[in-house]
Amino acid sequence: MMKRFVVACCLLCISLLSAPASFAAAGAIKIGGLFAVTGPAAFLGEPERNSAKMVVEEINAAGGIKGRKIELVIYDTAGDATKAVQLATKLIKDDKVVAIIGPSTTGESMAVIPVAEKEQIPLISCAAGIKITDPPKKWIFKTAQNDTLRLAESMNSFRNRNLPGSQS
Repeated sequence: MMKRFVVACCLLCISLLSAPASFAAAGAIKIGGLFAVTGPAAFLGEPERNSAKMVVEEINAAGGIKGRKIELVIYDTAGDATKAVQLATKLIKDDKVVAIIGPSTTGESMAVIPVAEKEQIPLISCAAGIKITDPPKKWIFKTAQNDTLRLAESMNSFRNRNLPGSQS
C-alpha cells in the first residue's frame, strides 16, 4: 500500500513539475518505466511494474491529470545495466517520455543516471542504494529508503528476537 502511494505521488509530482512542456502539447503524458521484470531481480521489477500500471489506471480512471491521461511506456531491463541505459535512451529519444520510473536495482540506476542528467529528464529510481541520491542530483530521485537504513532496521529486528548469534 505504501509503495502504491509513493508511486502515485511520484507520478503526480512528475506530471505537475513537467507541466509547462507536457501540457502545452496535446495528447497523453508519457512516462517511462524501466523494470527488471525478468532475470535475477524480477522479484523487485515485476511488482514495481504492476504497481506502476495499477496507479496509472487509477489516475486515468479518475480523469487523468488536468484532463490528460497518462501513458506508461514500460521496458524490461532484465536487471542488466547496459540494457537499462539503451532502454532509457530509447524512452527519451524515441518514446519522448517526460520522466522515467526505475530502474529496479542500484547498478542499473547508477548506469542510467548520466543519461537522465544529460537529457534533463527526471528519474525516480526504485532502488535503495544511497549513492543514487548522495550527493544530491538535480534530476535524480528514489522511492526506496537508503540501503544503510534498511540494514540497520533489519539488524535491530534480528537482535530483538533473541536468536542465537543475534547478540553483539
